[in-house]
Amino acid sequence: MPTNPNDSAWPLPNDSRSLNKKGLTKREYIATAAMQGLLAGLAHGYNEIEIAEDAVSMADRLIAKLNKPSEETDDKDSSQN
Repeated sequence: MPTNPNDSAWPLPNDSRSLNKKGLTKREYIATAAMQGLLAGLAHGYNEIEIAEDAVSMADRLIAKLNKPSEETDDKDSSQN
């Protein structure tokens, strides 16, 4: 099942209590996690724009990787058994 970057990171039932609030998308959630990692290990010379751009880029690359067929991963996993 493909990962849609615009899906909610925490889907809620579509009822009156949720008020159709989606919260963060998967892409936004992954980008915030990447940004936390970048800030925790902040290298000298990074600025806010670079950090934000790198975090979003990392999120996009992870989503793209998750959406690729996993034939290589499956082959490696089966050879380890």
